[in-house]
Amino acid sequence: MADIDGKLLFTAPADGSGRLVFGYEGDSSAAPGAELGVDGDFPEMDGEITLVIAYEMAVDGDLPEMEGDVGLQYDAGVFRGTRVDLEFGWQEAKPVSTRLNAPWQNTEPRNGRLTFLWQEANGVSARLDARWQEAERLHSRLATHWQEALQRSVRLDVHWQETEHLYTRLATRWQEAKQRSVRLDAPWQETLHLSVQLAMRWQEAIPVRAELRTGYRTGRPVSVMLDTHWQEATWPRSGVSPPPEVKPPEKELCYDPATVARLVFSEARDGTGKLVFVCLQKGTELPPALVVVPSLRTYIMFNEIEVRRADSLSGDPLPCQGINMQLDRSSWTWSFSAEFHHSVGDAVTPGANGEPVELDVRVNGTHFRLQSEKKGWRNAFPERVVKISGRGKSALLAAPHAPETTYTNAMAASAQQLMLDALTINNGASLGWQLDWQLTDWIVPAGVWMHQGTSMSAVAEIASAVGGYIQPHNTEKMLRVLPTWPKAWWDWDQLTPDFELQPGAFEVVDSEWTYKPAYNRVFVSGENQGQFGDYSIRGTAGDLLKPMVTHPLLTSIDAVMQRASHELSDTGMLITDQLTMPVLPQTGIIVPGKVLRYLDDSNVWRLGIVDSVNLQSQFPVLTQALGVRSHA
Repeated sequence: MADIDGKLLFTAPADGSGRLVFGYEGDSSAAPGAELGVDGDFPEMDGEITLVIAYEMAVDGDLPEMEGDVGLQYDAGVFRGTRVDLEFGWQEAKPVSTRLNAPWQNTEPRNGRLTFLWQEANGVSARLDARWQEAERLHSRLATHWQEALQRSVRLDVHWQETEHLYTRLATRWQEAKQRSVRLDAPWQETLHLSVQLAMRWQEAIPVRAELRTGYRTGRPVSVMLDTHWQEATWPRSGVSPPPEVKPPEKELCYDPATVARLVFSEARDGTGKLVFVCLQKGTELPPALVVVPSLRTYIMFNEIEVRRADSLSGDPLPCQGINMQLDRSSWTWSFSAEFHHSVGDAVTPGANGEPVELDVRVNGTHFRLQSEKKGWRNAFPERVVKISGRGKSALLAAPHAPETTYTNAMAASAQQLMLDALTINNGASLGWQLDWQLTDWIVPAGVWMHQGTSMSAVAEIASAVGGYIQPHNTEKMLRVLPTWPKAWWDWDQLTPDFELQPGAFEVVDSEWTYKPAYNRVFVSGENQGQFGDYSIRGTAGDLLKPMVTHPLLTSIDAVMQRASHELSDTGMLITDQLTMPVLPQTGIIVPGKVLRYLDDSNVWRLGIVDSVNLQSQFPVLTQALGVRSHA
C-alpha cells in the first residue's frame, strides 16, 4: 500500500539481542512488494550477520479425512532477477624498487687555532661607597585610638516582671490573746450633789414676716444627643466570623535611629580589646537595695585582723599568722581555726578541765567572741606553729559545756516562752541569754512539749518545727531565731535586697544546679493536740503532692502555715552559686540569711539568700566565700 511505503513493521518487540523481525498484519494478498538491501561497513568485525527473510503463505483447500504430511519446499537457488557481484573499492598494490639517496656526507677534517675572546683582568683597588646609612632612632609617643569610657549611672531595668498571682494565701486576721491579770482601776468617782438654779439662755422668738424672692425661673428644654460605647446585643449571623485583628505591641528598639553610632558599654576597658555592649530597654524597675557596691576599676583594701584574750583586751594582739571562720544556716554557731607563733602557746591553751579560752577577734573592725577548745602543733620550717580550733560563744549552750536536761511544759505557753525556759537552769534562774525572735509566735498547749538534750538542742528543735533556724550574735549572749526563707520563693519580688553587688565587686567561682521535684501542695499536721493544714502554691493546680510533714509542736494555724511555706519553698530547680569577694567596708562580713542581688556568670540579675560564709585570711589577703541559694 502506498501509504505505508518506507515504513518498517516489526512483529515482535525488541528483546535486547539485536534481532529484527518484520511483518505485516493486514491482508496478505494486498501486501506490497518490497526490495531489501543491506549496505554497511563492518571493519574487522568478529562475528557473523544472519539475514532471515520470511514470506507469508496461505493454504486454502479442503482435505477431507486426509492422513499424511504436508511439506513445503523453497528453492533458494532459483534465479530471481538481476544478480550483482561484490566489488571492492581497493586493490592490492604492486611493489616498486627505488634507490635510497642520503642528502648528507662526511665532512673533511680541518686544523684550526683555538682563539680565546677573553683575558685575565688586572686588579683595581677602589673605595667602597655605601649607598645607605644607619637611620637615626626616633622616639615617638604611643597614641591609642580609644580611651577609657566614663562611667554612667543608669537606672537598673529588667526585661520582664513576675505576673501578679490571683490566689492569695489563707491568713487568719486574729490570734489567741495572751491572758493578763490587771487591776481594775476606775478613772472616776461619785461626785457631790449640787443644787443649782436652772437658767435658760433663750426666750420665745417674735414672729417676723419676710417676702421670699427666687432668682431663677423655669428652664428651657435642651436636646442633647447621648452616645454610648455599646449597643443592644443581637444573635450572631450564620457562617464563620473571623476573630478581630489584634496588633502586637510595638517593641522598643535598642537604639535611637537618629543616633545609630552611639555605643553603650557595660564594662570599662580592660586592655584585652574585648568590647561588651548592652541594650537598655524599659522594664520593671527593681526595688533599690539597702547597700549597693558599685563597679570600680580598683578596690583598695587595708585588711586588719587582731586576736586578743577576752580578759586582756588592753594588751598587745597575739601574733596570728592566719585564721579561717565558717557559718551556715544549718549551724547555730561559728566554727574557726587559727595559727599562732609558738611563743603564745600558753595564752591559747584550754584549761585543765577543758574550759575554753575566750578570744576577742577583730576582722576589719568587726568583733567576734570565739572559744578556743582544741590545741595542736605543726612544724613549719624554720619555726613551730601553734594551731587552735573552736566555736563561737553560743557553744557554751551545747555539749560538752552544757548538761543534758529533760524539758516539758506543764502549762500552755508560747513557743518563744518555751525557748526562754530552755535557757534557764533547774531552779529557774536565767543563763543570761536573750532571743531576737523573728518568727510568728504560736501557743503550745500544756503537756505537748517534751525534749531531752542541752539548751541549744532544745532551742534548735523548737525553731525547726516551723522551718526556722538559730543564728548566733557575734559578741553578745543573744540568739537570733530566723525563718529559713524570709518569704516564699514565689513572693521574692517583694523582698528588698540587703546588698547589691555590681560586676567587678565579686567573682562567681562555682555554680551548682539542684533538681528537686516541683511539688506545689503539701499536708502539714501536728500530733496529739496539733492542727492540720492543706496548702498549695498560689496560682498552681496543686496536683503535685509532697509527702506529709508532721511535728508535735504544730499546734496552731500560724505554725502550720510557716512550716508549709518552708516545705514548698524548698522545691523545684535550685541554684547554688559560690561567690568570692573581699571584706569591703560597706558590706563587712555578709552572714547567712541576707538577701543578695548580683549579676551571675550568664549575665542575669539573680536574687538569692546567703546560705553560708567562709572567711579565709592569709596575710595580707582576706576574702569571704559566699554560698548563695536561689530559684532558677
